Amino acid sequence: MLDLPFMEPKALLAIESSCDDCAVAVLNGQGEILSDLVHSQIEPHAPFGGIVPEIASRQHLFKIAELVRESFVRAGQAPRDIEAVAVTNQPGLIGSLLVGAQFAKGFAQALDIPILGIHHIEGHLLAGWGEPNFPQPPFLGLVASGGHSSLYHVDADYEIRLLGQTLDDAAGEAFDKIGRLLGLPYPAGKEIDGLAKKGDPNRFVFPTAFKHQDTLNYSFSGLKTAARRMIERSQYHEQDRADFCASLQKNIAEALVAKIRLAVSKTGVRNVVAGGGVSANSALRSELIALGASDHLPIYLPPTHRCVDNAVMIARAALRRFKSGERHRLDFPVEASSNWC
Repeated sequence: MLDLPFMEPKALLAIESSCDDCAVAVLNGQGEILSDLVHSQIEPHAPFGGIVPEIASRQHLFKIAELVRESFVRAGQAPRDIEAVAVTNQPGLIGSLLVGAQFAKGFAQALDIPILGIHHIEGHLLAGWGEPNFPQPPFLGLVASGGHSSLYHVDADYEIRLLGQTLDDAAGEAFDKIGRLLGLPYPAGKEIDGLAKKGDPNRFVFPTAFKHQDTLNYSFSGLKTAARRMIERSQYHEQDRADFCASLQKNIAEALVAKIRLAVSKTGVRNVVAGGGVSANSALRSELIALGASDHLPIYLPPTHRCVDNAVMIARAALRRFKSGERHRLDFPVEASSNWC
């Protein structure tokens, strides 16, 4: 890490390629979004019911240059206008990460401009940074997605500390695997949310791990096993499936929110930020809003399109760091696992 004088880039290029979707954004130094593009990989992965790492990395390789060019066109910028680059460098699928990171490093080296590797989770936690209603730290952060279900403490200096996490399946992973058992197309989270709107959330009862335990960890493997057994021994018609989905997402949402309430009690921190693809789920958003109202907690929920992986969140995390003088050398590492959570 290099520490250099204050810098506010005229324009920043950001790349996010940690998993399947390939995302590119251009922001100006004040955080204004000039372009924001995402290439979805749902179609090539759907036949397999989940993400195939080799397919994901090849798709990134095929699309990234085209996406960057289009991002410049939409932003009204040329490559020479870019004064800094940011890219996700961990955690994620190593092949996917390497495609984005090597492209970003080559771009930065060619133009002799500074670069930062950004932690994917930091991006989710700071997706709303610079927005008028985004809280000043300290705050608690919930990141819930297909790969993560974790609680964090972000202190006044934006240092991030893990408070608790899933010990097995992530919430989004549980949605996808249970949805597959129900015969729903991949990714199942959105399908479950749609069906749940027509269902009774109190009809089916699912187990909740650590419900009455003094821990900030999660577990969704028992929920997944219970759901599988229920599906295997019953015939689920249209209304049954709607009730099942409504009850399922109510259980997951309540489990996630219960540990936020416990974290508030343990830390005394009252600002809460949510992020990750599962934070777009309507039941979770309703539970978080209800928590804010009942416990008088300021809750920041990003727009649903900003919950999923995107490059704007990487850009915003990077802008904060660039403005404090941080830079990376071109040989910064790319890691599949996290070095701080």
